[in-house]
Amino acid sequence: MTFRRLALVCSLVLAGSAMALSSSEDDGVFILNLPDGSIGIGQETSGPGGGGMAWGKSTAAGDGWLYIGGEMDSTVTVINTTDDDFKVDRIMVDPTGNEYSGYGKKVAANHKWLAVWAPYTDNEETVWVHDQDNDFAVIAQITPPHQNWVYGDFGAAIAFHDDTLVIGAPGANKGGGGIAVYELSESGASLIDTVNPYGQGEFAQFGHAITISQELPTEIIRIAVSAPNANEPGEFATGRVRIYEYDYTSLTFDEELGHPKPDTFTKFGWSLAMHKGQNLVVGCDPTGEEIYTKMYAYSRDDAWSLSQELSYSREEWNQQLGHSMAIGDDGLLISGMPGDDGNGESAGAVVTYEYLPGPGLWVESSTIRGYGAAGGSMFGATITAGNYDTGEPRQFFVSAIGTDAVYAYASANPGEPWVDDLRM
Repeated sequence: MTFRRLALVCSLVLAGSAMALSSSEDDGVFILNLPDGSIGIGQETSGPGGGGMAWGKSTAAGDGWLYIGGEMDSTVTVINTTDDDFKVDRIMVDPTGNEYSGYGKKVAANHKWLAVWAPYTDNEETVWVHDQDNDFAVIAQITPPHQNWVYGDFGAAIAFHDDTLVIGAPGANKGGGGIAVYELSESGASLIDTVNPYGQGEFAQFGHAITISQELPTEIIRIAVSAPNANEPGEFATGRVRIYEYDYTSLTFDEELGHPKPDTFTKFGWSLAMHKGQNLVVGCDPTGEEIYTKMYAYSRDDAWSLSQELSYSREEWNQQLGHSMAIGDDGLLISGMPGDDGNGESAGAVVTYEYLPGPGLWVESSTIRGYGAAGGSMFGATITAGNYDTGEPRQFFVSAIGTDAVYAYASANPGEPWVDDLRM
């Protein structure tokens, strides 16, 4: 079986060729092994110093665009994903010209808007909002809404639903954290509500991870927000997740979830992903005490309930399952394990799961293993689900921040092997 890898790295010198990657099928789960090494194979560009620039530490997909954040050089690389060769459209920089603002440390996007976090601005953190349909013009410069949120990592987590923007500030309120909800338009951003349920100094870090999704066919919008450092009685940093319903005017508290088996430093809520407002997957801290980390799937009927514990079928490889995750519109769950050693020390891996709506279960479907020769590539550090419509190839993007690379994968249908995306 022939595959093609697409690796995008910091500089923009392209070379292309097709190549065969080793693959296998074990118990119905497709496994793809990336080749050893990262330079000179496939269609790629070469990065400075062989990695370590944190390029790809944050990625996002818009309508026909892939955004790759470059915190160390304060840039966002914009890739045109409608082009067969994934051409670089532009390199975006801090609108103020500040070369050291960290512009690009966090990026988020949907079909219309792009939000970029610049954490190291002169006075306070800034989230810039750009209009994708208007040549990426700036429509808002958003700064912390409260004085005790300044220098509170305002922008460390960002999530969109249509014109609704949610920004997390896990370090605000002296570590208690908080979130702010905005409505966007071409004329700017309007603050709708702020929430900070934890007291000053609790260091719960509420706002560390955010996911937002609409229940269909209803108009109910649900927002899940994690506080991975929240404590349980007698245990520290077990983690909590709070869920809210949103009606465009305010947030209403819905329910709070905790680790099914709370233990110190499990950090429940390290990562979050929601599907159609009714299915929520929660990841735990990759450096916690659970050697074989699990993800926890919840479903909502009249209330939220634990429906499944998700683990990796090859636990001897399992390190950091749930460190990163994303869910595609059709129920494809992708989870990154950047510390996985199955193909070399910290080579990393990605595991996919398909959602079966009948039984309401997630089923493991494939593994893509990072290459080992480069060592510490951390493949799976970030995951981004592509924006695709029914009938189009499914797609997702995976970063390997140890080597400053981002990979694109596509598959026509559930159950088919993943190949490097030839369509775009």
